[in-house]
This record gives sequence, C-alpha cells and structure tokens, in this order.
Amino acid sequence: MGELPTEPVVIYMARSLAILYALRGAIALFLSFDVAGYRTLIQYWALLTLTLGTALLLVDLVEGMPILWTLAEGPTIAALGIAYLLLLRDPVD
Repeated sequence: MGELPTEPVVIYMARSLAILYALRGAIALFLSFDVAGYRTLIQYWALLTLTLGTALLLVDLVEGMPILWTLAEGPTIAALGIAYLLLLRDPVD
C-alpha cells in the first residue's frame, strides 16, 4: 500500500482511530460486567458492530484495498457483531 504520509492530518487520523478503537474496547469490557443489565444496549452494540463491519467491507472493496486486508477487516468485525448476538441468546435447557 506504500508508505504512510507524514502530514499532520494523516498522523492525527491514525492516532484518533486507534484511540476510538481503544475506547470501544473499554466500553465493551465495561458492558461485559453486567450483561443482563445492559442486554438491550449490548444488542444495539452488536447491531452497530455488524453494520460497521459491513460498511468497512464495502469501503475496502470500493477503495481497492489489498484482498487480505479486505477479508480480515470488515468480515471479522461483522462476525464479532454476530457473535455478540449469538452469545446473548437464552441458553437451551
């Protein structure tokens, strides 16, 4: 993909995205401590995660990102959203 440009806006965007992903992880960790209490919020979070994965897959395809990148990013995030939903199902007796 080439070298990452060093203009301030590029560095700003890369660091901001990393911080946003870290915050997203921290929120997910927090929600995990009370799954029953946050069930509706976690369902919403799961749907947003599924949507994010789908959107990233489309962006990667449109922008011509390398195939390994395209297959690893969007589908993995979408699968995480699906996993959240599956894990919220009531257990079968």
